[in-house]
Amino acid sequence: TDTVVHAVAIPKRADRHYLPRLVESLCLDNEQYALLISFIESSFYKDNDGKIIKLTHGIYGNSQFYKGAGSYNAINTCNKWTAKGLKSAGLDISPTFKLRAESIMEYLSKYNETATKRACPENISQKRVN
Repeated sequence: TDTVVHAVAIPKRADRHYLPRLVESLCLDNEQYALLISFIESSFYKDNDGKIIKLTHGIYGNSQFYKGAGSYNAINTCNKWTAKGLKSAGLDISPTFKLRAESIMEYLSKYNETATKRACPENISQKRVN
């Protein structure tokens, strides 16, 4: 079936907006961050003029649905999309069996643990993704 992108504006840092168990931080260098942004950008369907297509207001506060690129089905879910995005940024994750949010969060938790809780300095060369 057709797919959508549900974009949600969060008024503050994600780790201050959601319960701690629902947030994992991820440090990316500039190249990884650019790759992730490119992946996200390519998830939006674009018309002949290169414009994204607004569909309807989203289901949370300040949010919006957009027409997405690709298709959605039982084995191609939002969680698999998230894993593909992480892989596009250079993380060693296999999207194949990432069908549940818990599997993504578990991967990120282990990823952070194996790197001794990757420090993410607040400087221009790294980006913090919550």
